[in-house]
Amino acid sequence: MMQVIQFEADNVVGMRIQGKVEKPDLDQVKREVERRLERHDRIRVYVEVAEFEGMSVDAFLEDLKFGADNWNRFDKEAVVVDQAWLRKVTAMADKLVPQIDVRAFSVAETDKARLWVTS
Repeated sequence: MMQVIQFEADNVVGMRIQGKVEKPDLDQVKREVERRLERHDRIRVYVEVAEFEGMSVDAFLEDLKFGADNWNRFDKEAVVVDQAWLRKVTAMADKLVPQIDVRAFSVAETDKARLWVTS
């Protein structure tokens, strides 16, 4: 499940992941991202991962396509997660897409992550 988290900064899209991500979840977040991209040339993303149990195949493929089509429209991404393997994936994403500053934060650093993504 994915839920949108509201931020005061209009150029930041926030989301919380709990469990398995299905296509309807992704579609909801994608609509929010598209609304923000209508108002801003570049946006930022904040993700809290409470528990990640994977993505359905259709959600994964849609996420890849949407990301590839819009990669140059993202500026920063803060990922708040305590799972070590997801922190490593986040570090790899930062290297694979150097145009986007991607950083992992622990759950204890949630306030720091929110401040970083909005500044």
